[in-house]
Amino acid sequence: MKVPKAISISLPILILAIAVYFSGQYLQKKSDLKFSKTEVKKVERLEAKKTLVEPLIERFKYLSIEDNHKAEKSAYRFPSVSRVRVGLVYEMNKGKTLWSSGANKSVPIASLTKCLTILTVLDHIKANPQHSLLDQVLISKSSMQTSSSSFLRKYPKDTISVEELLISAMVKSANDSCQLLAEYFGHGNSNNFIAMMNLKAKELGMKQTKISNAHGLPFNRERPELDNHSSMSDLLHLIRKSIHDYPMILKWTSSREVLLPKNSRKPVRLGNTNPLLGVKGVNGYKTGFTINAGWCQIVSVRSNGKFYFMAITGCPSKNTRDVTMRALLNWAVRVP
Repeated sequence: MKVPKAISISLPILILAIAVYFSGQYLQKKSDLKFSKTEVKKVERLEAKKTLVEPLIERFKYLSIEDNHKAEKSAYRFPSVSRVRVGLVYEMNKGKTLWSSGANKSVPIASLTKCLTILTVLDHIKANPQHSLLDQVLISKSSMQTSSSSFLRKYPKDTISVEELLISAMVKSANDSCQLLAEYFGHGNSNNFIAMMNLKAKELGMKQTKISNAHGLPFNRERPELDNHSSMSDLLHLIRKSIHDYPMILKWTSSREVLLPKNSRKPVRLGNTNPLLGVKGVNGYKTGFTINAGWCQIVSVRSNGKFYFMAITGCPSKNTRDVTMRALLNWAVRVP
């Protein structure tokens, strides 16, 4: 039987397309496996001796940031920041403050808390060889009941890896993931992990930081002073150390969307909460909101060979936060 000409032409193309697709899937899977092994290796144990710890902390000596400062020159007019409670724009390459307002003031930080949560976890893994990013954590009922969360309730398995908890915390700001991390590394008691977070802040010289929980939700609505607090200068120091020691964090925070678990037939789709990822050079970092903290955001940006840290809190609306941050970004990258 003679094969129609249209089929004889299209069939080889279809076969080639299928072959390219599956070879791509294989190479991606191989790449993901290689990356996973690389990242696990990055958090292998370092001996927790003072001779090793002290030089590391010295290298990231706490920076002195002016409370109120604005760089004079820019090709862009400085934007309005009247609706921002506190903020900081810092060029990391030159160690230069471009703009600051109340940078050393301790204020509520909502989900910006998670930046300290993940560093505490990663440092703990580095110091304790019995743990790794691949640890499987049994999902607890208490974590699934965490307010403003739905990730773990949708997760298709009974256990989840530490890496997936960290990714969901930074990409989707999953409060339930942070609660589960606190329970797991606190040996069943999240208060133990909160103590670890406060100790980490103290070790890093973050004097304006006080933590009551691992996710940043209001600790007690009748006592807002108990909410998690920090300052822009504290957060700058925290982010500098985090991305230096664990560069894969920027891989997580730059993902517009993740599917967890990766190879599941029914993964949970998590979109990034950072609305500025579409802006060239933006690769993270974290957003947050509570009534007391207002709308908050930390952004890390690479532009023209420079690396910027930008943070604002206390905005009255999400739109105000996003417009203000974009305007600050446009202004900052044009400061000579």
